[in-house]
Amino acid sequence: MQDAYLQYKNEVFDPNKLAYIKDMSLSGDVELRRYSPDPPEWLYDEVRLIVDDITQQIREDVHLDREINNKNYPLPGEIMNATAVDLTAKIKANQTRYVDKGAYFDGGRYLSASGKVISLVREWYVDEVLHQVDVQYGGAGRRIEEEIDNEFGGIGDVVREAQQISAKLLGGLMRFPLGVTMVAEHVMENGTHYEKDEMAYWDENVTLMVDMEPDFLRHDVFYDPDQDEWIDAKKTVSGDGTRYIPDPAENPSGETFIPLSLQNINVFAEVVVNTYPLRNGGQQVLPPSPNTVWIVTTNFWKIRIKGRFHELMIIDADNECHPNPMFGHEAQIYTRKKYRDIRDPATDIIIGHNEPITFEFTTGTFIFVPAGPKGVGDKRGEGTNEKSIGAINEGWL
Repeated sequence: MQDAYLQYKNEVFDPNKLAYIKDMSLSGDVELRRYSPDPPEWLYDEVRLIVDDITQQIREDVHLDREINNKNYPLPGEIMNATAVDLTAKIKANQTRYVDKGAYFDGGRYLSASGKVISLVREWYVDEVLHQVDVQYGGAGRRIEEEIDNEFGGIGDVVREAQQISAKLLGGLMRFPLGVTMVAEHVMENGTHYEKDEMAYWDENVTLMVDMEPDFLRHDVFYDPDQDEWIDAKKTVSGDGTRYIPDPAENPSGETFIPLSLQNINVFAEVVVNTYPLRNGGQQVLPPSPNTVWIVTTNFWKIRIKGRFHELMIIDADNECHPNPMFGHEAQIYTRKKYRDIRDPATDIIIGHNEPITFEFTTGTFIFVPAGPKGVGDKRGEGTNEKSIGAINEGWL
């Protein structure tokens, strides 16, 4: 049967026969044609919108793990591979939402021909993003590993191990240039120095560096330590009053907080004992002089501050308690951040918790200006009791 079919197809069948018959001019100049209809104009705009939409979602959702850095992954190949794994996992976790097939496909069939095109484009684009992550990061990591093996023959693993050891040794030394060197000396309770020939005398250089997270404290936004991002504040009003929350659209983590709360109260904004009304507030200071009703005008501001560091790090780069075979000693690092159940490395018994550094204090400032009807002070109304979003959430009056 197969032989008969092939003989008919190759020797008898003429794919142009029907076209010849329909050619009314009998010219015989008829050939097979392929039809490739152009896509409709709306498709180009729709595809562009799809790409922009998915790209924006990925930018908002996907952030590289902060633990993936040169300190934890000193080998170039390792950090590239770790980046590929981290980004791929986070994109795949939301892949169904990015594709959004349910908006175009229901009951075992697509809702329309155009819907099928849009759905397939969305699916293709997410797959393409995953492919590019693998090519750009995973591929680079694999290429680096291959080059190490090729260049160093059978000792590639030894080279990698040596690089990891050198990175660890350099970890403490790299902090040295950033510190401030001071001389620490043993002194008596009254501050008097011991003489150098006395047994109690000692001195040493101390090189200190202070680092913190976030790098600076802001009062108008939230800070998300998991993403290392500032999150905008959203105002909410309920029966309990006005409060501020991190913007849900920015996917804040449960660790999000306001680093700094501020309140500024103009104490002498409204003064009823003044002998002459002042437009901008302030307290008149008596007794009067021969030329004026009062001598000067003063005002006072009460300032309340409350803050928190997610992490505060103090580094002693000259500490001699940690010997290092290459550089003599390594830095001693003191860190304060939220960390529960700290265990004794020898007994594995819980010895306590590590809490982040917080601070709160109240201070003030004052001013004197020449006597006059303008006075001195803040704008009437809310300007005389200014509160940041953190102060409002704290319920400060």
